[in-house]
Amino acid sequence: MDPKGMFIAVSFQKDSGAPFYRLLIDHLQDQDTPVYGNNLTHFFTRGPIDFPDVERLDRALRTPDLILVLLSQEYLADDWLSREMDACLQLGRHRRDEGLVLLVPTGDIDLEKVPVWYRSHIKPGVQLRSGSQAEIKALRSHIGKLRRAKLTATPRHTSKKVFVIHGHDGAAASDIAHFLKEAGLEPVILHREVDGGITTVLAKFEKYANTEYAIVLLTPDDVAYARRDGPERTEYRARQNCLFEFGFFLSDIGHAHICCVCHEDVVLPSDIAGIMPKRFKKDVGEIRYSLLKELQAAGYDVAF
Repeated sequence: MDPKGMFIAVSFQKDSGAPFYRLLIDHLQDQDTPVYGNNLTHFFTRGPIDFPDVERLDRALRTPDLILVLLSQEYLADDWLSREMDACLQLGRHRRDEGLVLLVPTGDIDLEKVPVWYRSHIKPGVQLRSGSQAEIKALRSHIGKLRRAKLTATPRHTSKKVFVIHGHDGAAASDIAHFLKEAGLEPVILHREVDGGITTVLAKFEKYANTEYAIVLLTPDDVAYARRDGPERTEYRARQNCLFEFGFFLSDIGHAHICCVCHEDVVLPSDIAGIMPKRFKKDVGEIRYSLLKELQAAGYDVAF
């Protein structure tokens, strides 16, 4: 896996799966793959009542690429631990990653007693009955297949929504919204969405910014200069709200899920100067095709 690593869940010290925990860390952890655990319940002060909060669970697990649950008799018998396992599977659904969780049977657990809804997360031949080298090898081989699959897979989006950030150039924003609609997507432009009783712009932004992709349209709306340089060093800049929302999405969904569409006259802040914007001179139609290609590469079904 990549440096995000793996998380190994085991119930408690006297669990029959516990002896394999240290074994897996010793065999799977290397410079490129940090492995960490232990019991998820350490992260939650109120027990299973907290598990429906998958965002909190996501932060607690530090976004691993694979969760190994050492499936023992104790795990199935304990209601708390079963909910813990359910939370892991729910996290996979939340991320739209059905391969996030791998249940690894341990010890002498009877697979016939494992509920059918868990069995799709158990792979034939991947188990730890004794912790032998052959079992470790089979597990490592399966993890290698998962790694290759994730490296080559193109993410797919079940939502068609794309957030569009813009400043004073409403015509350019409307053109981008038109491109998205023609492509079968749903543009989200904040001022066009209903308030629904919301009384502040920030609260409205938080409500509608739950998209998986954002387009940041930066146009020369402001004229400014650094005080130390004086007016002879005037430059064109984007509106401050655009940069604020840009920063929000960079933190929330990452630069790989953002496309920066920028007028050629706009000076970008030095903190984001490394991001490759799609520059246009007169009309955003100049970058229409390349913009849709970016969305297609990000996993959207796009009609050209």
